[in-house]
Amino acid sequence: MRAYTAPPREGRCAALTKLAFLGHAAHDPRVIPSIAPALFFLAPPGSLDRFHDALDPGETARIAVFGDSHVASDGPTSALRRRLQTRFGDGGHGFVLLGRTWPLYRHVGVRLGAHPAWATRRLRERDRIPVRYGLGGARSTARIRGAVAWAEGEASRIEIVWERVPGGGKARVRIDGRPAGEIDAGGPFPRTDSRVFDVPAGRHRIDVQADGDGPVTLHGAVLERGPGVVVDSLGVPALVSTSLERTDRAALEEHLRLRAPDLVVFAFGTNDVRFDGFDRRGWRPRIAAILRLLRDPARSACLVVGPIDRVHRRSDGRWVASLDEVIALQKGAAADAGCAFFDARAAMGGAGSMARWMQERPGLTLRDGVHLSSRGYDEIAALLEKAIAP
Repeated sequence: MRAYTAPPREGRCAALTKLAFLGHAAHDPRVIPSIAPALFFLAPPGSLDRFHDALDPGETARIAVFGDSHVASDGPTSALRRRLQTRFGDGGHGFVLLGRTWPLYRHVGVRLGAHPAWATRRLRERDRIPVRYGLGGARSTARIRGAVAWAEGEASRIEIVWERVPGGGKARVRIDGRPAGEIDAGGPFPRTDSRVFDVPAGRHRIDVQADGDGPVTLHGAVLERGPGVVVDSLGVPALVSTSLERTDRAALEEHLRLRAPDLVVFAFGTNDVRFDGFDRRGWRPRIAAILRLLRDPARSACLVVGPIDRVHRRSDGRWVASLDEVIALQKGAAADAGCAFFDARAAMGGAGSMARWMQERPGLTLRDGVHLSSRGYDEIAALLEKAIAP
């Protein structure tokens, strides 16, 4: 394989023009004349260079996608993962939560489970003080001896990520039913820790079993299997564009250092339109501050993915803000932080596209008018893939 080289800016524009016509012809031919590629993808010069460098053969390109329920379901992320891994190599599943998760959470190709004794707390808007949620926006704690949390998927390298706290207990680790070691969740102050287990390439199950001598708090596990692309799906339902302010900054930075993503993707906005705390004046600088926290300019590229279209409204029939406002503020914040911007609603067909899809292409949407089916997410992922890796 040759090294990946992004086409020159002129070539990218030509390719995106073609994508705009092909994509929108599939969605709604009536909107073709009004669509320009710059409306749905803006990339400041050099903004994706770090990511493109990581796509070279023999390298592992890690993408961390933060988002809301779209990402929590692994809908758009699994589609993007499959497409990029087909072209650049399968680096594995990436980060998955360990412990009891919420019903909507999934990661395609990975099975997860936990004893009921594992109590999970996830990032919520009502959190009044920052909590050490870390990368996945959740933490699961067990205090009962014998409580097991497990994950099963393809890997040649497995990493467990947990929290050390004063008075923390120990847990035993088994891989495919055989003892593999233990983790110690105790320490003089709260901090993130991890341990790597190298295994033969193949499908494996990893079990973490609490000893019951103190609380054990798990953040998740990483399943990787060699060079290629890895897409971490880091979504929590009902979040808005500023929700990451409610996670502990130090914990998030510790997790980002562990994963060292080559591309950080910020994919929020769907819930902003019905969020009573929406702040028109403060939204852009607050988002920009979060983007600067998430990315390491010396290491990571940065991309903001705006919300797709939606039709569902609040029970009182109104929105607090319009999608036009949310997208404009996100686009401005991306520019302020030096990030690329992909307008998913414009790529979908613009304002009113969800209603059109529901009527003319119902196999691409769910009935709630907010989420897409796996086929629908794949259509958006196809355009996103060609935008970031032409």
